Amino acid sequence: MEEPRPELEADTDERRDMPDFDALIPPEELVSGDRTGDDFFGTVLGLESPATAGEVADLAGHGVDAAREYLSVLLTSL
Repeated sequence: MEEPRPELEADTDERRDMPDFDALIPPEELVSGDRTGDDFFGTVLGLESPATAGEVADLAGHGVDAAREYLSVLLTSL
């Protein structure tokens, strides 16, 4: 993995202080909708560790084939 550009790195003060993760808006409040893609996008944003397509499908409430299709779209749009 490449190192980030210097302007994107945390300075000494930023490294000293622990981020306030409780102050962040939960992903499910940021992403909501009636579309299947929204379900997968919201699920992916909420992941705390790597997951298989099957696990993402279960969490999103959709089938594994749909998960693979939408995950492919999400990956190509990065």
